Amino acid sequence: MKTSYIGKILLLTCLVMVCSCVTKESIGAYYDTETVCLRTDMAGSLTLRACGEGKGRWSAADKAVKRAVHDVIFKGITRGLEGYMSMPIVTEANGEENHQGYFAKFFGENGDYKKYVDMDEDKLKKRERTKNMNTVKVAVTVIVNRAALVERLRTDGIIK
Repeated sequence: MKTSYIGKILLLTCLVMVCSCVTKESIGAYYDTETVCLRTDMAGSLTLRACGEGKGRWSAADKAVKRAVHDVIFKGITRGLEGYMSMPIVTEANGEENHQGYFAKFFGENGDYKKYVDMDEDKLKKRERTKNMNTVKVAVTVIVNRAALVERLRTDGIIK
């Protein structure tokens, strides 16, 4: 009787241990934060998917838009649309640091970067964001007018 009781306890303990070994499913813990090209058009615009993080949904979306424009200007877009690779607009070594004042104003609170971006705010849905303790991560789809950015930077003397 005593061995039967001990056997049942061991079996129950093993069952609890096996059931507790199941991995927990994490919702949105990992976001691929690299900007991805979804579509291009003949006018020189890029449809991009970018991620941002902020205290609220709208500040995170604004950071994602800034990131998309920043990546087009300084990094280029290398992921996404098959066969498409965009070189950065500013190819000068340390171009961002060399023109720090210009780009601080360009990406500032009411910066001109917004003139070169179109974002459908209705597409900022709940399924595209995750909430952490203090921050919200958002993935947005934006259209960046690359051709107009090139013209602006050329006019302002940033590129040749």
